[in-house]
Amino acid sequence: MLEVKGLFKKNRFIILFNVLICIFISTKASTAQAKRADYDYLAGDCFNQDYLSAEDFSLDNDSSFYNNAARVANNLQEMVVSPDDDVEQMANIGNTIWLDSDGNGIYEPQQGEAPISSVLVELYDESGNLLALTITDTHGFYFFDDLLPGQYNVVVAKKNFSAGGQLAGYESTFDYDGIDTANSAQAVLVPDENNDSIDFGYKAIISPGVKTLEYWENNPQAWPLQVVYIGGRVYSKCKALKILKARIKDDKVYDMLKALLLTKLNIAAGNNSECIKELIRQTDSWLALYIGEQLAVDFTIWQDIEWMYQELNRYNNGELCGL
Repeated sequence: MLEVKGLFKKNRFIILFNVLICIFISTKASTAQAKRADYDYLAGDCFNQDYLSAEDFSLDNDSSFYNNAARVANNLQEMVVSPDDDVEQMANIGNTIWLDSDGNGIYEPQQGEAPISSVLVELYDESGNLLALTITDTHGFYFFDDLLPGQYNVVVAKKNFSAGGQLAGYESTFDYDGIDTANSAQAVLVPDENNDSIDFGYKAIISPGVKTLEYWENNPQAWPLQVVYIGGRVYSKCKALKILKARIKDDKVYDMLKALLLTKLNIAAGNNSECIKELIRQTDSWLALYIGEQLAVDFTIWQDIEWMYQELNRYNNGELCGL
């Protein structure tokens, strides 16, 4: 009888031990899977929303269309509004100034192109009178509102192109009414119109040169992007910086993500990207499939596309696109 009791206690201990082992392994596996997925665990103290799907983030979303920059109050020509005027008939005009790194006249933030902030923009009436001034915000947006219907001229001020200006060393690649009249665009506003299509694109005349991984890690204040598009996802600057600083071994998906992130920072800094547009598209498509996986160097999936990783590294070393 004593032997039976002893055997029962022994078996009960073995069963309990095995259960604990199973729980430990299951927890370990779940944690590892969670860590791999989108590298969310690297976000740490990033309190803002660090990940959005591409569908959740639209540059054309009205809720994103605002101008944080203070509007300059010293209008040189007052717009006289009669008490009889219908306020509902007032119109608005504005939109984006961006760094067109590949010079094709299309704003492509997914390719690493960046908005240009703190650009001084002027608004003139049909007679050439200066009505208002504003500056672009961190999203490259500018906005003039409460305008009477009529013809207006939006001008990117000459001051921007002087030494030390936001656009010094840049040339026009896109202008709403054609680059023959670069840096200015005319538009006729009708009652109650919101014209949000007056964009301006600029490209560096001479590429400033790529920066190293160490530079971007240690100089977050110099980052030209507040959000970064990678693999169909949008990462905040905070999370992107933590991903860049991480050191994850034996994970080629992470290596590819890091290389593409570095590439897009160098593009957003003003470096020519025309020769790697297709490479960026292919890399983003690949990452969209494999972010969340963990691939070792000997995986066939990695070996088939390793050339893409090597080409990104060549760009970041200043060996492509005439950098």
